Amino acid sequence: MTDHDAVRARLSRLLVEAEVEVSALDRIAAELAACARDLALAEPARATLALVALDLHDYFTAAEVLFERIARALDGDVPVGQDSHRALVEQMAAEIPSVRPALLDPPLRAWLHELRAFRHVVRHAYGTPLRPDRLRELVGELERHHPALRAATDRLLEHVTRIRAALDPPG
Repeated sequence: MTDHDAVRARLSRLLVEAEVEVSALDRIAAELAACARDLALAEPARATLALVALDLHDYFTAAEVLFERIARALDGDVPVGQDSHRALVEQMAAEIPSVRPALLDPPLRAWLHELRAFRHVVRHAYGTPLRPDRLRELVGELERHHPALRAATDRLLEHVTRIRAALDPPG
């Protein structure tokens, strides 16, 4: 396999894997939208709060897996270490000249950092009560930002598709 073939294969794999993560983001956003009515109650059930918290956790995780796939395939580097989750969001907010445009604009970057911090609380703050007002706020932000993340991801994947097509053998 030539280097050219390896790049073509890597880009093809990214396109397939990215679609899995994008589908997961869409599914989780739809699940959260379906929970919005129950979350809007004055006293939402604990099960509703837990489901919403888990879905928010899972949404960020799916976004992070997508970012890791992009970083590995295009940037050639995925951050590691204690600050890797924050660094990955920052990496996706940066344009890599001659490789890829920035995936995240400043509002998306800030929102994803907020969602990352919430995921940390869900993972590590055992027994901390889930605040309905905070969950409502996060779900509202997700409803506002998901379309922008989806559009940014679609633009990046279209960029990758164009590069991939340019690498196809003539004929």
